[in-house]
Amino acid sequence: MDIAEQNISGNERHPWELARLHILIQLVNRCLPFSNEIKMIADIGCGDCFFASELLKVRSDVHVIAIDTAYSSEEIGRKKKEIDHPGFDLFNDSYAAAKFLAGEEVHLFLFLDVVEHIEDDATFLKDVVNLFKVSKDTLVLVSVPAFQSLFTNHDVFLRHFRRYNRPSIKKVVQRAGLMPIESGYYFLSLLPLRLIQKIAERLGYQRQQKGIGAWKRSSFVTKLLKNYLLFDYKFSKLMGRAGIKLPGLSVYCICKKLAS
Repeated sequence: MDIAEQNISGNERHPWELARLHILIQLVNRCLPFSNEIKMIADIGCGDCFFASELLKVRSDVHVIAIDTAYSSEEIGRKKKEIDHPGFDLFNDSYAAAKFLAGEEVHLFLFLDVVEHIEDDATFLKDVVNLFKVSKDTLVLVSVPAFQSLFTNHDVFLRHFRRYNRPSIKKVVQRAGLMPIESGYYFLSLLPLRLIQKIAERLGYQRQQKGIGAWKRSSFVTKLLKNYLLFDYKFSKLMGRAGIKLPGLSVYCICKKLAS
């Protein structure tokens, strides 16, 4: 989650965040199969580092370089002590992270719900990737919110510039000098809920905007909704194998840098 949305409710993460974690770890595993060698991952816009810390629990063969400009030097020290993992480093500046790596290759870049916050998304992607050493096998995983027609006050609250679809995110990565390899949607069942929210706004209904850190439901409800969203993802994945491409509230794109 974004640092501005950090959990203020206590123990439970939002079910959307938990289901998203499972889905994105699957995508990371597709990008980086398990290996006997340590693979370097650059997690750009890492937020509160929840994804990075959970990934390290299931992948002992990766080293995560997490980067987010929202951290102060003091907060970086506290977060590193909190996660306390030899395969984790945190920076608030991409240049400092690249200098720390001293020319070591990055095998996978993660831009997980990040580029929608950037006005010039393509230039941002290009500039960050070009800071680091990459190879012909280096991959970039981008996830973003889907469908500009569903842009609501909640997007404004989260400081989003836009939402995307598969063609538009492919165009962005291509302008950034990247070649799309695979793309798709997830969270089909959340589309009607967002559509209802959009219609309500057009009818003049306004509600207080809250981030996912305000989630205050029980563990049972959280797990139930998380499992429902994972069923949603597995259903869409199954339909995709049958040649039926279903939409969703989020879209991802896996790509690689074009040869210069």
